Amino acid sequence: MKHGRMLRNCAKAFFAFSTLALLNACADSNSVAPVAQAPAIVAPANFAQVGNSVVFRVDNAQGATKMIGAHVISIPANAICDLVTSGYGADFWNKPCQPLKGSVVITATIFNGKDGTPYIDFQPAMRFAPGKEVMLFLREGRTNGSKIATIKYCNNVGYCFDESLTDPTLAPFRVGKTSILGRRLKHFSGYVVAYEGDCRGVVTAIGDGNFWCDDGGFSRRSGYMVASGEDVKDVMEKAEKAEKADEGKKD
Repeated sequence: MKHGRMLRNCAKAFFAFSTLALLNACADSNSVAPVAQAPAIVAPANFAQVGNSVVFRVDNAQGATKMIGAHVISIPANAICDLVTSGYGADFWNKPCQPLKGSVVITATIFNGKDGTPYIDFQPAMRFAPGKEVMLFLREGRTNGSKIATIKYCNNVGYCFDESLTDPTLAPFRVGKTSILGRRLKHFSGYVVAYEGDCRGVVTAIGDGNFWCDDGGFSRRSGYMVASGEDVKDVMEKAEKAEKADEGKKD
């Protein structure tokens, strides 16, 4: 009889400890939010990835100016909307949002098409506060100026379209007489330099061997100040000098 009670007590203890272990395991699994898998990147046709992706962290309270290869992304302080509550899609681009608290890690992947035409994919998807100007600056590839340049948004299935046709605030511009094209962004994911329509204006030499279509419709600014307080041309020039210095050390 005593032996039977001992067996029953042992069985109860085993069950209790097993249940506790199971609960602890569940608690542990719930204490860490599942990591969202980034969607596979679908670049526009005939674009190939250039090197490794650039991964960087942005403290939303401070903003950031970051070189992405030969290109620049400028994110002012408190521009990033909360990723959970802000909503995403064309119906949300101009709606107010709560700013993200803390920081977020962004992955930028660079692709090149014909003649070095750039496409950059940004992950994760996010949108920006309507009152903030997030700016992307892309260096053109080689062009003879026979076509009109623009910067298109590309969705996650690789379909690209010109958002400035319905929102003039997203129209691209040229920084001085350079190969740098700028455009405001209201959201991520991908952006590409595209050429459409025959040039009906004057084909003008840029000065670096490239040309552009000066048809009066593509605005030009002498410079643009980014989130770091510098002119974007200075940011790019410093990055180019640093890159050349690194290449010299390797040689």
